[in-house]
Amino acid sequence: MTGRVWRWFDYGGHSGQALRVHKLPLTVRVAAHFFCRCWLLTGWLAVSALAAGATNAPNYFMRVWQVENGLPQNKVTAVVQTHDGYLWVGTYSGLARFDGMRFTVFDDKNTLEMHSSRVTSLFESGDGTLWIGHENGAVTTCKDGKFRAVEIHAAWSSGKIYAITADENGDVWLLNEVGLLARVRDGLVLSPPAGAAVKLLSLARSTNGTIWVARDGRMSVLEHGQLRVFQDDGSVTNTYVQGICASRDGGLWVSSNGHLHKWKDNKWIQDLGAVPWDLAALTSMVETKNGTLLAATSNNGFFILFPGTDEKPLRFNRINGFQADWVLSLTEDREGNLWVGTGGAGLVGLRPNNIQTVSPPDRWRGRAVLSVCPGRTGELWIGTEGAGLYRLLNDDWTNFGYTNGIGNSYVWSVAEDAAGQLWVGTWGAGLFLRDGDRFKFAPGMENVMLPIPALLPARDGGLWAGTAAGLLRYQNGKTNWFTKADGKSLCDVRTVAEEGNGAIWFGMAGNGLAFLENGRIRQFRQTNGLASDYIECLHFDADGALWVGTFGGGLCRLKHGVFSVIDREQGLPNSVIGDIEDDGNGFFWMSSHGGIIRASKSELNDCADGKIRAVRCLTYGVNDGLPTIECSEGLQPAGCKTPDGRLWFPTSKGLVVVNPNEVRINRLPPPMALEELLVDGVPVTNTRPPLRIPPGQNRLEFHYTGLSFVAPEKVSFKYRIEGLEKEWVDAGTKRVANYSFLPPGNYTFHVIACNNDGIWNETGVSLPFTLLPHFWQTWWFRVLGGLLTAVAAGGTVWLHTRRR
Repeated sequence: MTGRVWRWFDYGGHSGQALRVHKLPLTVRVAAHFFCRCWLLTGWLAVSALAAGATNAPNYFMRVWQVENGLPQNKVTAVVQTHDGYLWVGTYSGLARFDGMRFTVFDDKNTLEMHSSRVTSLFESGDGTLWIGHENGAVTTCKDGKFRAVEIHAAWSSGKIYAITADENGDVWLLNEVGLLARVRDGLVLSPPAGAAVKLLSLARSTNGTIWVARDGRMSVLEHGQLRVFQDDGSVTNTYVQGICASRDGGLWVSSNGHLHKWKDNKWIQDLGAVPWDLAALTSMVETKNGTLLAATSNNGFFILFPGTDEKPLRFNRINGFQADWVLSLTEDREGNLWVGTGGAGLVGLRPNNIQTVSPPDRWRGRAVLSVCPGRTGELWIGTEGAGLYRLLNDDWTNFGYTNGIGNSYVWSVAEDAAGQLWVGTWGAGLFLRDGDRFKFAPGMENVMLPIPALLPARDGGLWAGTAAGLLRYQNGKTNWFTKADGKSLCDVRTVAEEGNGAIWFGMAGNGLAFLENGRIRQFRQTNGLASDYIECLHFDADGALWVGTFGGGLCRLKHGVFSVIDREQGLPNSVIGDIEDDGNGFFWMSSHGGIIRASKSELNDCADGKIRAVRCLTYGVNDGLPTIECSEGLQPAGCKTPDGRLWFPTSKGLVVVNPNEVRINRLPPPMALEELLVDGVPVTNTRPPLRIPPGQNRLEFHYTGLSFVAPEKVSFKYRIEGLEKEWVDAGTKRVANYSFLPPGNYTFHVIACNNDGIWNETGVSLPFTLLPHFWQTWWFRVLGGLLTAVAAGGTVWLHTRRR
């Protein structure tokens, strides 16, 4: 080939490095020039977006709701979930009912039965009644949407209702701020003896209905209406009890004098030793469904303990990024989400992450992560956009860059071959080979200063590289370039895959898909059935099908010589697919510009075969632990599966990992509620059947909700009106249905909901109603009209006959 001098400047961050001058083929020069100009712009934008850097994600994903989000006040005194699925939040500015998306506030102005807006405690009794304690000592209940003021006959001075619970007989007891207990039924007041810790109060109910109360650090027991001081063998101090909570196995957790113990069957059965909160007073303590223990403090955040395991306690406070140090209330909902009421920072919801962000101590220097590859000895190799190459081995991080021999800090591709050799492709600095802790040019590649976005070790020991100029075959220092096919350019190769028979497939940015076998190349474009000519990734399935991820065209399957497209119209959430990983459990995990997508392989094949119209996909985004929904693409490998089954994906804000075998699937269908019916914009105050709507009403608005807090923004709905429609209307995430100008008749509105993991509440909620007709629309009016018409017609005939 005819060659000319081509100059590349190395952007490796070393100010003293001179220009490198090398000869390259003409096709290499033109393609590389275009490639690097385009990437420089997009790369700069990505780096700019990362100026703040990334941080290690906690094991829990956190959301915060404050006044700006509809919370009546940022000081949350109590949180409880009722049996109907709603979350109730107490504040000093009113009570809020929360469905995950919106708050409905009840206070002494819009709810006259509430004598005070200052809510200090909440409790749901066995019959589904919500009990509301107020700062002024008043009590309100709410059942079936009806509020009622409760008259307390107790002979005690009014004071803040600190806690509420019920005993084994269903009797409700109140604990006020000075430590007195009052039974609501008859006003019986009991005074538990005080201890040495002034103003330390706790109330707990064990599974058998026994009530435990700690007043000023001393614990007492209430059984069958009788109060007695707790007695044990003296091994645990009963004068400085910091907090208590019931255990689901019938026991009781007791934090006393800086230590944590468990009481069950009239003996201490567990001693967890010193607690991480030391002698601090606990404002709340809760055991979760899986045995985890939550403990809140007034000045040091809250803690999560894992009794019976070697797991270290987790601390959530301002120092490590939590919203507040002052925590007032804790609870767990039916789906396992944790809810934290803070003393000024709002309501915080936490749930375990399905996806975890992994970062080195330098946080990638604020740069994007581009590629990731597992090593044979358990390490992970990670390439970045400007921060060099990283190795993660046994939780230890090592960074390699220009000083280690890599031409620059822009590592676009990294791969380890069967012999354990590590190959590194860079942006414009060529191909490198690892030699211990140093890197050197791959022999014979010293003069090839090309962007290398894709690497694939071949089964025969060679190496395939996608470059800006085309496809490169490298082995033992010898190179073979594939830059044209039938006179058409093959530049900008972004991905390479090897078929079982040794044939090579490669995808290009703008030049479609190509197939190389026995030295001959065949090219496929959109005109051949591809969804896009911009190919991002390739994946061969076990059945020999080739799956093609594209930029802008979604996913393609090539099987038996036929391309099938799966894009947004077929249920794919995003049209940019950067990597495809098989989890071994029947699912593909795909990185995209809309997060990480999980889809059933069988459904994908059925859709490609035309057996179903659309696939059901789960999408994991920022609310699932991703630092951003923009995953890296256009480079290979843009994801990998390690021997332990975990899947790793690079993103523009860090590296993420997911273990498909440990992904928590929300299998609880969302409870539903029909919250409001508006007729011509006016709320209907009583929707109990029979609901009869007067004639002349033109617009109906049905407001409904689905109560799932794992990802409330992903709850979707379908509705229909029986008597009008046979098919369901797919409402997406919309929570209102509108109808206009329905004819008179009997109808039933039905709505069903689906949670974030595709689990449907098939029963849903229904509302039967009747639209009454105007008098001229009634059957009797029609009959009368018909009779009058007949009489008139008969009279006309009779008159006509007489005249003749």
